[in-house]
Amino acid sequence: MMDRLSNNIKSLRKNMGETQEDLAYSLDLNSKSAIANWESGENKPSPDNIKKLPITIELQWTNC
Repeated sequence: MMDRLSNNIKSLRKNMGETQEDLAYSLDLNSKSAIANWESGENKPSPDNIKKLPITIELQWTNC
């Protein structure tokens, strides 16, 4: 079940033009399946990954 966090992660990723694999790589994750699970609401990001998300998103926007 998708919730607000899931929707926000997916929307921001798509607005950046990133794939799930791109975002996983930016967050030093082993697989895009983690991102897919976050976006579907199956799992939630860890507190550490939640902290990394705004930094990753901001860096991607400044590099555009």
